[in-house]
Amino acid sequence: MQAHAVSNGIVIGDNVKKEAPALHDFFTPVCQRTGKETDRYIFEIPKKGFRYTQHDFDWLTFLKKQDYIATDLLGNLQLKAKQAVMPNRNLANLAPIAAVSKPYYNF
Repeated sequence: MQAHAVSNGIVIGDNVKKEAPALHDFFTPVCQRTGKETDRYIFEIPKKGFRYTQHDFDWLTFLKKQDYIATDLLGNLQLKAKQAVMPNRNLANLAPIAAVSKPYYNF
């Protein structure tokens, strides 16, 4: 199937599309890109009426929709820096733990 993909493109089959219904918006049949209906199916068994459709996966749009991806002013993708989670260091929250460690409790 990858032989039918554009440069740096990803082509997937119907089985992957069925397993990822939440990603439905990122799949388009290959024939929409090529303009040839014959490119829709990668595999056919005419006697059984079986046709296996191949789809282009729009991975660039998929990445841009992820929370951890940012786009700079030039349109390049960047990983967002993780924000450090500051623990709640209120002494009232530490008192139950510190009470067990008595030498350090009366500071």
